[in-house]
Amino acid sequence: MHVATRRNKEQLQATALNFSQELLHKGKSEKSKWHPPAPPITLPALPASF
Repeated sequence: MHVATRRNKEQLQATALNFSQELLHKGKSEKSKWHPPAPPITLPALPASF
């Protein structure tokens, strides 16, 4: 049980990381026209910004 839960959590984190990187890349390619340049966002702060 514990192993499956931990693996699930790691998978979720990997997906979140992947998603945030895609978002960052998309934002760069669109030249961030919807918001001014901001300092790099750390991962823990990401969920709060959505």
